[in-house]
Amino acid sequence: MSFSKAFERVGIQSSKSKASTKLEINPEEVPMMYRAQVSGRCSLQFAGNNQDLEDWRKEWVDPKLDNDPQPRYQRKEPKLGLDGSIYRIKIEFPFRLSSNCGQDSILRPIMGKNGIPYLSGSSVKGLFRRACKDSPNKLRLYCGDDDNLTPSTLGFRFHGAYPIGDWSGMRKVRVRKRGEMIMETRYRMLDVIHPQQLRQVGEKDSSPNAFAMVSLFQPTMVFEFSSADPKNTNWQEVENIFLQAIQLGVGGKTSTGYGLGGHLVDRPSEIPKYPITVAFKGRGVSPTLRSDEPEFRPNLFKATLRGHVKRLLAGVTQAGKDIEDRLFGSSSDPSQLQIFWQETAIKYDEIKKPATFSTEGILHIDIKRQESDDIKKQLEFDAQRESDLRFIEQVLMFAFVMGGFGKSWRRVSHEIFYKDYVSKKFEIGCHWELASTDLKWLAIKSIDDLKQFIEGLYTVCRDRFSSQSSSCQTWREAWNPNCVTVYASITRESNVVRLFHDEIFKKTPAIGGRTIVKKFNRKTQEEEDKEQLGFSNVWHRMLPIGNNQYLEIVTVFHSDRSKWKHRDEGDQLKPFLDAIAAKGMKYVWGNQNPLQNSSKSLPSIPTPSKTQLPLSNKPILKPKPPIQ
Repeated sequence: MSFSKAFERVGIQSSKSKASTKLEINPEEVPMMYRAQVSGRCSLQFAGNNQDLEDWRKEWVDPKLDNDPQPRYQRKEPKLGLDGSIYRIKIEFPFRLSSNCGQDSILRPIMGKNGIPYLSGSSVKGLFRRACKDSPNKLRLYCGDDDNLTPSTLGFRFHGAYPIGDWSGMRKVRVRKRGEMIMETRYRMLDVIHPQQLRQVGEKDSSPNAFAMVSLFQPTMVFEFSSADPKNTNWQEVENIFLQAIQLGVGGKTSTGYGLGGHLVDRPSEIPKYPITVAFKGRGVSPTLRSDEPEFRPNLFKATLRGHVKRLLAGVTQAGKDIEDRLFGSSSDPSQLQIFWQETAIKYDEIKKPATFSTEGILHIDIKRQESDDIKKQLEFDAQRESDLRFIEQVLMFAFVMGGFGKSWRRVSHEIFYKDYVSKKFEIGCHWELASTDLKWLAIKSIDDLKQFIEGLYTVCRDRFSSQSSSCQTWREAWNPNCVTVYASITRESNVVRLFHDEIFKKTPAIGGRTIVKKFNRKTQEEEDKEQLGFSNVWHRMLPIGNNQYLEIVTVFHSDRSKWKHRDEGDQLKPFLDAIAAKGMKYVWGNQNPLQNSSKSLPSIPTPSKTQLPLSNKPILKPKPPIQ
């Protein structure tokens, strides 16, 4: 409340005339950073072509010069270790670091002096407290006693952290504009959130908006601590506890790898000790930032797992939202699933459009351990966590076997399996393999192995998540045997990939993902037929099985027959199934007679067999021990 309004409320008139206090300010001269806190004056959320966001970023970074566009204000590296009463630790992060100040309409860090991002001491103290939870003496020594509201017995203080050097991720890149190659400055601190769940898994056909956020790209941070008695403080113990603490992740969005893996400059990354670890190598169409720069983003693994959990649950129950939210988080609760991608190699080909990536690394997955003082309750929590871990590892296998990870995962890599197409046009699809160290993680070598795996996973979902009255959801890719059919063959090269480029099939929405829609042309002032890209109802995968052989897998969803109708040639389900049968594909799982299926009457789900054991008693998978 302003002073003038406060005076009016209590009936006191200001001694100054209104004319003397009136300020003449041009609203357009107010910095965007202050306008962003007023609704409608500066829109920052939209990540697309958003001039407000560009102006806001420019004013915040405040580049020194056009030829030196680094942030004007940067912190230099201070003296590390004990410096007077302050102890400093320098940490490098292998990926991004995110925190939220709770202001404006965009996720961004707290701004410290001169706009330099700042990580609050309370966040660091929270990590420290978790790392000391099993040692009450250390907890009281460094963090105080929450129960009795007493401060640290050592007079210990957490001063937060700040980046040193260029915190904006500035770099100059060559880009083509209007036929000419020019140099442009890009800032990798501008991050993107692009929710796809409803579009890919649900029923909406519209394209969701991408939202902007600010996160620090591979920052080097200095963390500061102090003590009332610095000379008698065991700083080595402080450093060890802190390094243990940052394994849990610093800041926000740690469930997708932000703020994880922080390490001292002369030490390797602090790898979280997660129970599921699998080494992959993959290639495909690269994710991009809003500036079109390629960046392999580890959160795609979480997005892939979430999408497949939604598909699997949608095939056996109408009530899977609570389970999904518990595992992957929601607007009210954090995610229990934790993912960290330990990248060991990354390479981009930015000349190609779209840009492509090839990467290798180790995927680490965990489910947060819930704790209770009640022994019985704790046993229930532990049993559920163990069951969740086994389920998530099977979903990870499902993702690896049936498609892959990242953009265009529904298609095989054309660069490997359809080179003629890529030489003329552009890369489509992806290809993922197990690293040589983890070849035994998956034991699918034949069509029978594939059938057994799919049936086993479906049985797990049905037994654990469905009920007597359940029925599958009407989503395009609900994983129910009556809505989907899987075909496979063993081959050394793809026999099917060219079918997806058939002139009729590629313009059938269920196969090519292309829909013809009427759009208004402003130049001609008339409506015209335009292709609109959507998502295909068919997955295509070349799964390596050794000896230079692949299991070629085609997954067909057919519950919505309207998507199978070509505009001129009619329903293409039978011609497509005939075409893949002619290529030697054999039925593996699902509806063996999909041509009899109807979109108007989705089937009920078979009820679980009474003779089937509960999930907790089934030796489905044994999580591997963490890599030390």
